Amino acid sequence: MRRGIVVGCVVLAVAAYVAFWEGCFGACSCTTDGVYYMRFAERMLGNGADDGWFAAWPVGYPAVLAAVRGISGIDVFVASKFVGVVMCAGMLFLFHRFGGKAFPLLAIGLLNLAFLKIWRGTLSEQCFIPALVLAGFVLSDSRKGPCVKKVILWAGLFLLVFMFRYVGVFAPIWAMGAILFAKVIGGKEHGREAGSCDLPRLIDVCAAGCVAWIFEGGYLLLNKLHTGHVTGMVRVDLAKDVGSLARNIAGACCREVQVFVLIGVWLWAIILLSRGYVRQKTSGREACSGTALPRIFDRRELFFVGMGAMYLLTMVSLSVVGNFNELGFRLLYPGTIMIVIGVSLAASKCFDVAGRLNSLSAPRFVAYLALIFVAGCNLLSAELAVRRLVGVDVYGIGEPYLQKKHALLEKYKDTANGSVVHLNGLGDPDFFIGCLRPDLRIDLPEGRKKY
Repeated sequence: MRRGIVVGCVVLAVAAYVAFWEGCFGACSCTTDGVYYMRFAERMLGNGADDGWFAAWPVGYPAVLAAVRGISGIDVFVASKFVGVVMCAGMLFLFHRFGGKAFPLLAIGLLNLAFLKIWRGTLSEQCFIPALVLAGFVLSDSRKGPCVKKVILWAGLFLLVFMFRYVGVFAPIWAMGAILFAKVIGGKEHGREAGSCDLPRLIDVCAAGCVAWIFEGGYLLLNKLHTGHVTGMVRVDLAKDVGSLARNIAGACCREVQVFVLIGVWLWAIILLSRGYVRQKTSGREACSGTALPRIFDRRELFFVGMGAMYLLTMVSLSVVGNFNELGFRLLYPGTIMIVIGVSLAASKCFDVAGRLNSLSAPRFVAYLALIFVAGCNLLSAELAVRRLVGVDVYGIGEPYLQKKHALLEKYKDTANGSVVHLNGLGDPDFFIGCLRPDLRIDLPEGRKKY
């Protein structure tokens, strides 16, 4: 397990490199949503005034940014990168705390393009994903306990997920669907006794969901009174081309496959380096033989797979009626990582990653660490190179953050507080001034709301 922890530290180092170098000092990587998050964080510290856009996103992620910014005094953009690295460390802690022998496999599973893209940017998924993973580990624990305390705890987890992304309002439904999925798929193999607690768990989850929905409903009602929309803006657009929508969904689902492909690459590297490893016959190996699929995927693993599938189904369904530009990496990955956790927990019974790591000689182990660090740090660059090679348009990487910051502050240094700045759209190079100068009002064309 010690070597597994070392692997986890290397994964965290990759996340830190991607966040601070590729997303900050090497180039300023920030979406338009990221500008809004940082602007709201500054407003929570008393910089600027709330003009209604605060309701468009839940308060959770901006509040975390504001807390780090206020306590440390560092720049809000750098603070956002620090939050990302801390959240990655939090996920690794959850894997170590709840994953047991599956920890090395869970840790290297984070080295994929979708995860690194999220951690390079300033996105609420950096807090939403750990909150969802925490809820998954707690909810998948079928041990009996005081009903009232359990309901309160679960309701708190549902609220936590919601406060980072509005789609978290469906979290109780995902949990109930995951319980039913685990019951249907695993019930026949495990027998009736294994599923005897399913009905009480469903009732507890339903009760916790109702408690959470009361508070979430109050939050959304305040948004409605403040802005005229429950989530701060119009999010429904039914007029869609069926063909392009189908291609969008198919392409997004295919991109998620790369997560499992990359995990296979890291596993294959361990196999090649540990070719002399002879695994002792264990109950896990016996479970992998014959027709033992339900025995490999017990209720806990099936719960994660089911919860991830429910999330993906929710996002695909919302894309039909919602005004998503595309089903990008940040929208689908939270569901994918839940499925990865379930599959990794099951695979660890058959594939002794910790044992293989311990069997490696010191030079081979160092070689493996170097491989995952160097390859992990270059995954995003390699993807951009491939996309350019095949002629796919890619977004510009941008200039270093400090250079961008100084240039914009110099440009707007004579602009008085409260002034209106007219921009050409969300892609305007000066859009980033919104978080650097939260006291300014930004006017966007085509009837877009000022912020």
